[in-house]
Amino acid sequence: DQIMKLSSKITEGKIPSGFFDIDFRRLFSYNNYENVRLGAGLQTNERLVKWLSVGGWGGYGFLDKQWKYGAFAEFYADKYKEFTIKAGYEEDLTDPGRIRLAQELDKTYLNTYLLSRVDFTKSTYINIKKKMGYWNASLQLSKQDIKPMYPYTLMTSTGNLNKYSSSEVSLNLRYAFAERTAPF
Repeated sequence: DQIMKLSSKITEGKIPSGFFDIDFRRLFSYNNYENVRLGAGLQTNERLVKWLSVGGWGGYGFLDKQWKYGAFAEFYADKYKEFTIKAGYEEDLTDPGRIRLAQELDKTYLNTYLLSRVDFTKSTYINIKKKMGYWNASLQLSKQDIKPMYPYTLMTSTGNLNKYSSSEVSLNLRYAFAERTAPF
């Protein structure tokens, strides 16, 4: 039983420890801008509260000498976590110009490793996900304050801009015929 519990968490990038899950994806990363980033991530798990998880993460880049961090709360409206509402705040680095069609792919080690020109982004978001038969739907509202960390100025008739804000609403729909999922 313990092996099954551990292996189900490892597929999510977490290691269970009592009432908390340790996010081992946040422990170490490397890229040209930060060089080495050491950090930690922690969130509550179902042993504390089955319908809610609260967590946070932090990391320090040794070359840029900056802290990056975030916090979130996730509400589970059903037993299998197929209907979730998540809200959070982050101050982190992003690569400029990326179109984010699949957000879960943006936080991979390869994308982090390839960072050389970065934007410092402060993000506030709320995300609602629901699985309905073969359909998966996700609605996200977000606001970002973006500051390029490289020489950049947008010259306009009203003045020069070197940082900007973005508000966004996105709806993602996915249809997977005959796809079956099961709790692990």
